[in-house]
Amino acid sequence: MARTDPRRPPDLAVNHHTWPQLVAAMDGAITPCRNSSEWLSENPRQQQRAAALCRGCSVLAECRDFALAVNEPNGVWGGTTPTDRKAQRRRAQREKEAA
Repeated sequence: MARTDPRRPPDLAVNHHTWPQLVAAMDGAITPCRNSSEWLSENPRQQQRAAALCRGCSVLAECRDFALAVNEPNGVWGGTTPTDRKAQRRRAQREKEAA
């Protein structure tokens, strides 16, 4: 499976993942975010550490797409911090307006 560029927002109309789809993708996957509070920290340093740990996760794309699709404002999802996702949504909006 080819990895998408984590800096480029996905086409949310195509990649809109629901919570059940995300949970199904995680079934049997080894995910670093289980049983840890780092992923919900408001501390930017801890968020960056958690995001770095996400990058080796087998469901990174699904997790990131879910958080972007539902406009998740908190926590680290799919290797992105709340600040990262906000920036990705802004870029996507600018690209949409430019098209």
